[in-house]
Amino acid sequence: MKKNVIILLFFLSGITPCFSQIVISKYFDTKIKKIYFQKWVSGVRGGGSGTNFYIKFKKPLSKTIQLEKIYFQKQQVKLHFRGDNLYTAHFISNINREGNDLESNSSSQYVVKPINNTKQNSNFKFVLKDNEAVLEYIENNKTKFFKIKKIKEKPMIPYP
Repeated sequence: MKKNVIILLFFLSGITPCFSQIVISKYFDTKIKKIYFQKWVSGVRGGGSGTNFYIKFKKPLSKTIQLEKIYFQKQQVKLHFRGDNLYTAHFISNINREGNDLESNSSSQYVVKPINNTKQNSNFKFVLKDNEAVLEYIENNKTKFFKIKKIKEKPMIPYP
């Protein structure tokens, strides 16, 4: 009897990872009108930088759908409704952050140090190209995922 229980537990532990895999839908209820991302950097040393992500739908989302997060370029953030069927997400980077990435050199200029994001990105759920994202949403109390491809990049904004 004890041997059968051990074999059963071993068998169940082998198939459990199959059930925990994320299924990405190829269909989303509402058509996307416009989607793009745009990098930005502050002109002030230590002022920061990041990427703004915009997704606008052709019509309002169904009341049964609630957008949660966007997974993009090995980062994930919450989406925010801005009105007129527009949602935004803001990814903050470590470049041009005071104390994080600036090194003074002998000519009193500052150079950007490379950032190692391996640790924070090691748990990223998806394998995506730089112009792909995954939208996480809740529909009828069930978490779902939708992959978005060929996202356009607009020119970077260098703020003064």
